[in-house]
Amino acid sequence: MDAAQSLREATALSSQIERCAIVGGDGAAVAAVPAGAGETLARAAAELLDAAPRRPAATRSVEVGLDVGSVFVVTDGSRTAVATTGPEPTSALVLHDLRACLQRISAEDSAA
Repeated sequence: MDAAQSLREATALSSQIERCAIVGGDGAAVAAVPAGAGETLARAAAELLDAAPRRPAATRSVEVGLDVGSVFVVTDGSRTAVATTGPEPTSALVLHDLRACLQRISAEDSAA
């Protein structure tokens, strides 16, 4: 499954995700929903990951909650998924959806 298809599936399954993007290892958006949000989300993801404490884990995640909504970032080292939500999302579900999105893309890459 390619990045764009995986994002479409994630947004269809999660009513909480409003905007999301997949960011490649070079920091550029590979796919985004909506299409024009990719570079803004990519910059936000990079800044949040830079600001977050480093932990020795294969997958890292960051969540920032604001009054108007939240931003979630999940990275597996080779690519990053970033999403915005409305206020008070179910964090565990959003993080699960982003991790699953990255896993589907990785599975496709491995199969190719």
